[in-house]
Amino acid sequence: MGIITEGDLIRRASRVKAPGYLEVLGGLIYLGSPKKFVDALQRAMSLEAGQLMSKKVISIEPDQSVESAATLLVEHNISRLPVIDEKEILRGIVSRRDIMNCLYGNKE
Repeated sequence: MGIITEGDLIRRASRVKAPGYLEVLGGLIYLGSPKKFVDALQRAMSLEAGQLMSKKVISIEPDQSVESAATLLVEHNISRLPVIDEKEILRGIVSRRDIMNCLYGNKE
């Protein structure tokens, strides 16, 4: 089991460097190699989810407290927490926003 997070996507994107360019008289002059950029972008886009996802997933069980969820989010500096039952079935996701809504009365 794994999860694809914003961090996974950002780390992957940070390896793909856009070429530098200058705009002159309405045209673009590339300072880097557009072919290298396109090749790197194509490699990144051809990845499968399993190659990109975080394999060490921090999760919580359905019967754990909001305090436990908040603690895990803060301790691990993550923004979402999968809720996994004893059969390892995903039951939902708790986000920082969910906790804020619960704590401060904006329940949806």
